[in-house]
Amino acid sequence: MAVKKSAKHAKTAEKQKKATKNNTDHVLKYKGVKAFKSTHPDIKKLRRQNEAPSIHGNKIWDSSYVLMDFLRRWPPGDDLTIMDIGCGWGVLSSYLAKQFDANVIGLDADEAVQPYFDYHAQENNVDLAFSVGTMKSIKKSALSDIDVLVGADICFWPELGSDWKKLIKRALDAGVEQIYIADPGRSPFWDLVKHCEKKFDGQVWSHDIKKPFESEKYILEIVV
Repeated sequence: MAVKKSAKHAKTAEKQKKATKNNTDHVLKYKGVKAFKSTHPDIKKLRRQNEAPSIHGNKIWDSSYVLMDFLRRWPPGDDLTIMDIGCGWGVLSSYLAKQFDANVIGLDADEAVQPYFDYHAQENNVDLAFSVGTMKSIKKSALSDIDVLVGADICFWPELGSDWKKLIKRALDAGVEQIYIADPGRSPFWDLVKHCEKKFDGQVWSHDIKKPFESEKYILEIVV
């Protein structure tokens, strides 16, 4: 016997289907992790419930995706402890934890990004640590347990370039073995590149991706 859905139930099912599709449209799936756009209903809800980020922590920046692809092609290794400087919403941190089974510490100067960071960790089923602080606040002793430093789109002010120079020196002195910084190519970044090529044998790479969108960034790499 054929059983028909009532018009009410059919309409409800259609609404649910449409809502699911709309939510999917607001999520990027990239390299095994989910990145939630600022337009996603859950992100909008977080915005209503929490203080708004104030230091450019209002979305996921493209450099994170480019650095993820770069590290996929030239992996830093497994079972490492990695500090993600200027971690923002934590998509890069989630990727590092999932892809390389890494112990990841996300550090950001803006405490208001933590709800978004925690949300991405939860949705990607990874355990991440979050710490509030600036590059200046990271002491050499805190770097002694770190294997790798990463940063994406965190060289947008001249003073940040200066902070990176000092942090890199402290990190290498503390035993950090790998550093990767991704940037669109702003002037503070190129000043940092010039400094690191001379002082730390750093190298800079141009790297592009085609998905989930086309983008080209530059990666400063320092490997001991």
